[in-house]
Amino acid sequence: MAHKGKGRSGPYGSYKTDTREKILEAAIAEFARAGYCGTRTKDIAAIAEIMESTLFGYFKSKDELFDAAVRAAIAAVKPRAAEIEYILDLDKSEKGIRLAALEFCNMMTVEFVRLYAFTILEHPGPLRLSLDGCVDAFSQQFERVFPRSAVQHLVDYCFGARIFRNQSSSKKAYRAAVDSFVQILLSGVGKPVPKARQTR
Repeated sequence: MAHKGKGRSGPYGSYKTDTREKILEAAIAEFARAGYCGTRTKDIAAIAEIMESTLFGYFKSKDELFDAAVRAAIAAVKPRAAEIEYILDLDKSEKGIRLAALEFCNMMTVEFVRLYAFTILEHPGPLRLSLDGCVDAFSQQFERVFPRSAVQHLVDYCFGARIFRNQSSSKKAYRAAVDSFVQILLSGVGKPVPKARQTR
């Protein structure tokens, strides 16, 4: 999930990049699990199998590491909005919309959604704007087939499904739940409101 860092040239370049990625992957997992306040840098270092002093050689503070972890999560997810665009370009029927919605839910991983929630609660500011921008990149694709209010319902549902769904449930059951919600949008919320009849 982490993006590539600098330092590939030279005999130690690959090692530096790999260590940075290990730190970011561990940080994303821990911050998503326990939030900013509930995470200790020494726990991240232990997961990354390095000394805590080594961690601070790459990131000067816990704040800097949290910022980097969230931005790495965004970098892994945001470009995939093009996949949603591609699906809807090919098919704007109910089948295409269901497939696009399922892809959206699959892209919004549990870690990403939990990082989003913890950022809002514990670490608002520029990071919140970056996360909002990432989700907006997906929302804009669905606004081609749904009103904005309906798209917000879809985003909320996908986020909730990621956080609350039973991890032991089958992919088939998960897909059926997403399909059911899209059907509700198509037949209800997403349906254009008919014009009121004029009275004489």
